[in-house]
Amino acid sequence: MQPRMDGPERPLPSRWNWDDLRLFLAAMRDRSLTGAARTLGVNQSTASRRLGALEAELGARLFDRMRDGLVPTAVAEDVMALAEAAEAAMLGFSQAVAGRDETLVGAVRLAVPDAMDSLLVVPELGAFYERYPRICLEVVASPNLANLARREADLALRFVRPSAGDVVVRRLTAMQSGVWSRAGAPEAWITGEEGEGSPDEVVWLGQEVDPAAVRLRVNRMESRVAAVVAGLGRAILPNAAAAQIPGLLRLPGEPPPCDLWLVAHRRLFVVPRVRAVWDFLAEVVASRLA
Repeated sequence: MQPRMDGPERPLPSRWNWDDLRLFLAAMRDRSLTGAARTLGVNQSTASRRLGALEAELGARLFDRMRDGLVPTAVAEDVMALAEAAEAAMLGFSQAVAGRDETLVGAVRLAVPDAMDSLLVVPELGAFYERYPRICLEVVASPNLANLARREADLALRFVRPSAGDVVVRRLTAMQSGVWSRAGAPEAWITGEEGEGSPDEVVWLGQEVDPAAVRLRVNRMESRVAAVVAGLGRAILPNAAAAQIPGLLRLPGEPPPCDLWLVAHRRLFVVPRVRAVWDFLAEVVASRLA
């Protein structure tokens, strides 16, 4: 099917590039400028300006800007499959080249669950950079799973084992959590958003905690830790992290452990700098969480 254009036929744009393609695909997948900006690592105003410039360059409107997000036009719907094919070709090219990189120089993008950057990874980076001073580690913490096939990350820590994809997977540990509070804090609970967390933890909370006892729900682990430190109540926290915080006490209660998985795209697993980060993370988890 030929894409339909909103106006007279125009010549192909002279500056169509990979960044334009990533912007278009992020906008199509997230259906919001905020989500697209987050995916690309830019602010919303930058994403909006770049999208407007792309539409002007193409001579076609790609999205209708609505109050609740972006609505793709017929043009955008028509070219989506072509854009995804181009993305696959570009990613295949970059992975093939990366697989031949035999140096310990360059950037490695690591995706981790929310708060695992500050609780687990960042405190150990001094030792990492002593060993690998020429690797630039990009740590992205998010509750959403990074898509390794689309190179949203080179490798990832996850609480759920991947069920698909050409990936290498290693189970690092069963991370044990407990119920933590400050002395004298109320017996109210601080939890994640309803249904958030590992499946076993959600079941445990449903069985052990009266919903009426929940005082606060937050969607980030760091906020949960801060609320407990502030004395607002009790919460499930990773034992290895909570035990390092002065003034916190472990209370009765045994939430189920949560498996921690290390995942990388198979082609990138052989890249020396990616493998270096992989091995280092395995060491960190073995020393701090095992």
